[in-house]
Amino acid sequence: MIQKRIQLAALYIDEGDLVLDIGTDHGYLGIEAYKRRAALITLVDNKIEPLNKAKLNTQDLIDPKIVEYLLSDGFKEINKTYDKIFILGLGGDLISKIIADGRNKIADEALLILDAHTKIDHLRKYLFDNSFLIKEEKIIKENNHYYEFIVSKKAKTLFPYNELDILFGPLLRKEKSPLFIEKWEKKLKKNLEILKNNPDVKNIIRESELIKEVI
Repeated sequence: MIQKRIQLAALYIDEGDLVLDIGTDHGYLGIEAYKRRAALITLVDNKIEPLNKAKLNTQDLIDPKIVEYLLSDGFKEINKTYDKIFILGLGGDLISKIIADGRNKIADEALLILDAHTKIDHLRKYLFDNSFLIKEEKIIKENNHYYEFIVSKKAKTLFPYNELDILFGPLLRKEKSPLFIEKWEKKLKKNLEILKNNPDVKNIIRESELIKEVI
């Protein structure tokens, strides 16, 4: 069964798109891209084992004429531009590095669909500091974990941001969906438990103050 987060990511694929999936893992996004009539699907991983697994999972489900499997560290071996670039399931610091290293290979109009499982605040700060527009943010819950998606693209200007934008997301914190509130209420409860026994942990105190301010 295709994961909910892969299904959400695939919604950004339009017919005729050139699709790049960096860190493809099982290759499931490639299958969804084919269903949505992508014109080219490039599945990339920096390790041969997951790349071979992606081949095995997809070879009977995707027309071989439109799929390619590439062993590459991020954009290093990429030699063409794409409409939709997916970097899913990695840490925010690693996603930031992949984008930074490959920035000159990202077309101005390309959409980056990003799903950082850790350090998403690091990723947001990188995007703000390096003239990337955050066009959309979405939050979903799957297997009792919360996943936040960022859809971004290159811009020609820097965007103002503050501490709340970095921690909560500039769009998510304005929307304040029930799932967003649920996530941060749980985080606040966990923080308060920590502070009972460790009342002087400054970063936990500050985060808790910001959560109370937003929710």
